[in-house]
Amino acid sequence: MAVRQDRSGRPDGAGGLDLPARAAAALWRGGAHIAGRDEPRLVLWWPVGFAVGIGAWFALPFEPDWRAGGIAAAASLAGAIALSRAPWAALCAALGVLSLTSGFAAASLRAHVVAAPAIAGRMGPVTVAGTVVEVARRGDARIAVRMMAHEIGTLPPERLPDHVRVTMPMSHAGTVVAGDRVRLRAVLLPPPGPASPGGFDFAREAWFDRLGAVGFSLSAIDRLGRAEAGALEGIDYAIERLRMDISSRILAVAPGPEGAISAALLTGKRGAIPEEVLGKLRDSGLAHLLAISGLHMALVCGTVFGAVTLALALVPWIALRTTVHKWGAAAALAAGLGYFLLAGGSVATERAFIMAVISLGAVLLDRPAITFRNVAIAATITLALRPESLNQAGFQMSFGAVIALVAFYEGLRAYRRRRPAERRTRPGPARTAALIMAAVAATTIVATLATGPVAAYHFNRVATFGLIANLVAVPITGFVVMPLGVAALALMPFGLDAVPLGLMAAAIGVIIDVAGWVAGLEGAVRLVPAMPPVCLALFAAGGLWICLWRQPWRAVGLVPVAAAAWIGLAADQPDLLVAREGRNIALRDGAGQLSIALPRIEAYTAEQWLRRDGDARTPGDAAPGHFSCDDMACVARAANGLEIAYVLRRDALTEECWRADVLITPLIVTIACRARLVIDLSDLRAGGPHAVSLADDGTIANVVAAREIRGERPWSRTGR
Repeated sequence: MAVRQDRSGRPDGAGGLDLPARAAAALWRGGAHIAGRDEPRLVLWWPVGFAVGIGAWFALPFEPDWRAGGIAAAASLAGAIALSRAPWAALCAALGVLSLTSGFAAASLRAHVVAAPAIAGRMGPVTVAGTVVEVARRGDARIAVRMMAHEIGTLPPERLPDHVRVTMPMSHAGTVVAGDRVRLRAVLLPPPGPASPGGFDFAREAWFDRLGAVGFSLSAIDRLGRAEAGALEGIDYAIERLRMDISSRILAVAPGPEGAISAALLTGKRGAIPEEVLGKLRDSGLAHLLAISGLHMALVCGTVFGAVTLALALVPWIALRTTVHKWGAAAALAAGLGYFLLAGGSVATERAFIMAVISLGAVLLDRPAITFRNVAIAATITLALRPESLNQAGFQMSFGAVIALVAFYEGLRAYRRRRPAERRTRPGPARTAALIMAAVAATTIVATLATGPVAAYHFNRVATFGLIANLVAVPITGFVVMPLGVAALALMPFGLDAVPLGLMAAAIGVIIDVAGWVAGLEGAVRLVPAMPPVCLALFAAGGLWICLWRQPWRAVGLVPVAAAAWIGLAADQPDLLVAREGRNIALRDGAGQLSIALPRIEAYTAEQWLRRDGDARTPGDAAPGHFSCDDMACVARAANGLEIAYVLRRDALTEECWRADVLITPLIVTIACRARLVIDLSDLRAGGPHAVSLADDGTIANVVAAREIRGERPWSRTGR
């Protein structure tokens, strides 16, 4: 019997079975056609894939073998080479897999290289000896000394942390500087983990920084002399001493917050800035001025580039025989390197320096200086050197702002090219000033839109009137503060820096006044509750899609951005929070606000709870109005009717075990309990801080421990 065939020559009915495959092929061809129109932009997605690979490594709930990432990357490279002559769509897919596995391998290798011991629990009082690496002020009266540990009590050498940071009164520190061998008595603790599930994990930051213990001193530092150091360590110590000397000189010439901010802008040392001034800068949207990043590096390099180029152009013999702007670029490169070393080499500064090197190198090679490809190269280098920076607000805000600004001005440049030539006129002085102000305003708006969600995610706050403050502060910083700072650094070896430092401090005083005025406006700061990590991922994906493509399909990126906003606004906050080892708890009352059981205990943890809840109150303001407390226990009724008991003494344990629905205690419960949920010391030591969500029907909806989110990673085994 003959089988009927359709027009394609296949048996009748097979076309229906093949429909999904044909639809997928059609989508692939359509996507390839559209992407082909943006083919030159495909290379920009390499660092995105690299970052996704790093993010995937950090998201794992377990620690993979560090060699697995390298094997996967090598296999991906072999696959990409094998497909080098394949259709470009297949090659792009292979390169995408290679970028993912390369990022995964970079994170694995970095974690393996920086691995160092960390103390397992509280130690002390104990004798600590080591070599001072860094000295940083903490306000007006305290100093944080970071040292390379040589001795900690009776710890054997194989369990000795690589670095230790001890905070102490300034009177205990004396005149200690980097490179000194010292000894002191201190109490040490492991680097702390998050204050609540999903919160900031300092232990992870400390792991990649090789910081194995933090603590406070019980005695003054005993200086034992100068440590013997190799060439590289000696250079590091010399640079750190130079930073301290410059910072001290600035504070001597310009005491007060103006001098402290001057020191922060030139050396990266922010510890002397009063907390009140920091609060004004944060609330007015000017805190970014303190983070030495692209703006500052561009101003330093731009000032040197302009000064050297102009000086050489004024000498006819030189101007007629050489390309003066290339000499200016070379001088700016040297200035950028010096500024990078003075600023301490943070992630934002590192990114800015890499961008400066690429941009000024492009000038030397007669190539365009600021392009998306340069940003992509800088991102790849930064992530390859420090994969952990992907999780840091500084990296996310720095690159987010740069990517958005490059995309904006790229689009503006394309718009200007489309305008008729006869409509392009040379602006007069008034219009030039207006254009400069418009550029500052546009830059601020674009950067705020790009970094606002990141700031909301990490800091739970948005500066509402940042545009107003930046319209005044950014021009002052660009045209007055930083050029004077460069002049002060150049004149400092000759003792002629007092005048530029004084003028710089006066200009910074204007910025502080503006910050105070803007921060004092009603509604200047909007606090937002903590958002789930998927919000940040969706926002980044949508923002990159909008910025990196040029074709109309870039508008699709608005979908994940809108989804991120919706998820963030709809996210529920936990109703009950338990601190590490049960030292404090917080319960949400009927008005939706957290009430702190012991506002004077674990104050830092309570502050973190309130901040992540989008609550501007202090722990004292959130005192236990919802709790009934005595020396034995605190009890409260949750909004859904459940009885909550926080037991502090064993004498009250039996009674509350049979009365309460939820029992929290810093003790180990060894008796039978009627309570539906018991969280005791053994649970908290195993899982870390807990968060509990309660359902409206009087049940317990969810219980999450910090360890469940952190996973079994090296830093989660050491963080408290």
